[in-house]
Amino acid sequence: MYRLNVVNGHIRVIAPATTSAEAPDVHVFPPNKKHYVTNPWERLARYEGDGTVKGGSKAITIPQAFAQRLQDVGGVRVLAQKRGARDGPWTYWTWNEYYAEVRVAARALLALGCAKHSSINILAFNSPEWFFAAAAGIFSGLLTAGIYITNTPEGVEYIMDHSKCGVIFVDSDPQLQKVLAVRPRCPNLKTIVHWGADCPADGSVEGVMSWEKFKGLAAGVSEAQLDDCIAGLHPDNACYLSYTSGTTGQPKAVMYSHDNVCWGMSRLLKVMEDAAGGFNLEEREVSYMPLSHIAGNVQLLGAFVMPPHASSLVHFAFPDAMQGSLPGTIQEVRPTHFMGVPRVWEKLSLGLQGVLKAKPELKSNPQALRGVLGLEQVRSSTTGAAPIAREIMEFFDSIGMPLYEVYGMTENTAYSHYNQAGKRMIGSVGPALTDEGAGAKLATGTKEICTWSRGVMMGYMYMPEKSVDTFDDEGFLRTGDIGDVIDGFTMITGRIKEMLITAGGENCAPVLLEEQIKARLPAVANVVMIGDRQKYLIALITLKLEPNATGGFTNKLAMQALAVDPACTTFEEAQKSPIWKQYLDQGIEGANTVAVSRAQHTRKYALLAGDFSPVGETPELTPTMKLKREVFHKKYLDVIKATYGDDFQSFAF
Repeated sequence: MYRLNVVNGHIRVIAPATTSAEAPDVHVFPPNKKHYVTNPWERLARYEGDGTVKGGSKAITIPQAFAQRLQDVGGVRVLAQKRGARDGPWTYWTWNEYYAEVRVAARALLALGCAKHSSINILAFNSPEWFFAAAAGIFSGLLTAGIYITNTPEGVEYIMDHSKCGVIFVDSDPQLQKVLAVRPRCPNLKTIVHWGADCPADGSVEGVMSWEKFKGLAAGVSEAQLDDCIAGLHPDNACYLSYTSGTTGQPKAVMYSHDNVCWGMSRLLKVMEDAAGGFNLEEREVSYMPLSHIAGNVQLLGAFVMPPHASSLVHFAFPDAMQGSLPGTIQEVRPTHFMGVPRVWEKLSLGLQGVLKAKPELKSNPQALRGVLGLEQVRSSTTGAAPIAREIMEFFDSIGMPLYEVYGMTENTAYSHYNQAGKRMIGSVGPALTDEGAGAKLATGTKEICTWSRGVMMGYMYMPEKSVDTFDDEGFLRTGDIGDVIDGFTMITGRIKEMLITAGGENCAPVLLEEQIKARLPAVANVVMIGDRQKYLIALITLKLEPNATGGFTNKLAMQALAVDPACTTFEEAQKSPIWKQYLDQGIEGANTVAVSRAQHTRKYALLAGDFSPVGETPELTPTMKLKREVFHKKYLDVIKATYGDDFQSFAF
C-alpha cells in the first residue's frame, strides 16, 4: 500500500500510484490534493479500500469495536468509582453493564432530537457518567466534545457555540452556573443534564434535568431505532471533537473519525503493552487527567480497541486529585499502568525522594520504595504532553520504573513517536510510528517535524484556513515543533511559533535554552526565556515550592530547593540569600557555555514569586501544562521592564 524510504535519517512515506474511487465523498490519502475536511458531514479516509489490503487493519466504527469487547470480555469489570464516602467501597461496572448504560443514554439523546452533526458537550470531572455520555453521543451519530472544567464562562460559551451544542452535561453547581450565564448566547442548546449531587430539583431551573430523568427519556426511542442509527455510521464519519488548549488564540476543534480513533488508539496501546511485557484481563489504572484532552481519552477511547486477551479496570479519582488526593487513590488502586504529565511525575519523584530521605535503607529495595506510594505493580509508565526533565527520568530509572516518553498532538490522536521497550533514549521522544505506512519527516530548511498516519485528524471543524496551514503539500501534518533525528530517535529542539528573534535578528529556540538552565538548576521549577525584539535574552525563573490545597503554591521551598541554602525555608528568604544568588549565577553561566552563539546567552534573570499554574485569572499553563507564552509579556511586564532597565524595547502586543 505504501513504501517507506529513509532520507537523511528520517522516514518518508511514498504514495502509491493509484487511488480508490469507491465513493466520491471519500478522500484517499495520499495522493489526493485534498488532505482534510472541515465540515462534520464530510467523510475522509486515510486508508485504501476497507483497510485490509496487504494485512492492514480493517476500518471499523466505535460501536463495532465496543460490540467486539462484549464478545471478548463482556463480564469483566471495566469501571470503578466510589459513589459515597472516600473510605467506602468501590462501585463496579462490567463491559456488559457499561454497554447497557451507553445504549440508554444514546436513546435518550435521540429522544431529545438533536440536529444531525451537532454536538454534545461535557463539562465535568472524570466519572462513569462522563464515559456513558461520551459514548452515547457517538452511538447516536452526534459529535462528543469535552470542555476543561477550568474554563471560564466565556471559554465554555465559545465551545458550546462553535460546536453547535444541543445538550451539555455538568456535574456540579459551579459548572452549571457557567452554562446558565452564557445560555442566552448559545441558540443550539436544548438541554442541560446535571448528574451531580447538588443538581437542582427537577423543574426548578428551566432546561435543567437530572441524569435519571434524562435516562428516562430513552423510553420514547426503541432499541431498533438506535440500531438503525448505529448501522448508518461509517468509519470515515466524524464522531469526536477535541478542542486544542488554546496556547495561541481561540481553541480549534480537532475532528476525529471512527477510524482515526480505532486505528490510532490501537497503535498507542500496542507500544504500551510491549513496555509492560504484555497486558492481561486484570490491568488497573487511575483516571484523573482531563477527559477534554486526547491524552486523558486513552482510557475512554483506547479501551474500545484493546486486544481480546486484555482489559483494564479504570478507577476514577476524586475531583481534587491534583490538589492532593491522587496519591491516596494510587495507593488504594495499585495501578499496573500509569500515565502522567511531567508535573505529576515530578510530584511523585519528590514524594519518593522524601521517603528515601526518611528511610535510606529502601534504596536497596526499589520495589518496596515504589510500594510506599502504591506504584510497585506498575509495569508500563508513560509521560507526555510537555517536556520532562532528564533528572526525573533518571530518578525513575534508578528505582526500576522507567518512564516511556510519548510524543503526539491532539491533531494526530496523541501518538506519532514513542520510546518503547528496547527502543528508548532519554531526552528523545522516541522513534516515529511506522505501522501500515505511517511515518514522519523533517521539513527541508526549517526542520519542522511532520507526521502522517491513519490517526491524523480529519481537519479543524469549520476552520478551512487553519486546516490548510496545518498540512503541507504532501499531506503531512505540520506539528509546529522543530527537531533532529539521531540514530532513529527524534529530539525536539524548539517550536516554530515560539522562536525568539532578537533586535539583532538572531533566531533563538527558547525550549532548548530553558532546558539547559533547568538541567543545571534542579531547585528551579520553571524557566521562561524573554527576548523577542530585545537586545539580549533574559530568563524568568520560579523555584520549587510546596503546593497549596487549591492547585497553587505556598511560599515554602520544596525539598530540592531547601538543599541549596539550609538557612532558607521560604521564597522570600531565598530571594535575599547570597548562596542562592551564587547557585543561580553558576547555573546560568553553565548553560551559556553550551549556547550556540553569544546572542543566545542569558544575560540577566528575575525570580518570580509562586510558580506557574493552569488555574487563576491569567494562568501561565494550559490544562495540559504547556506554557502559554503570550501571557508572560503582559502579566510580568513590570518585572521584564525592571530586569532590562534602560535596555528595554517595547513589545508589540
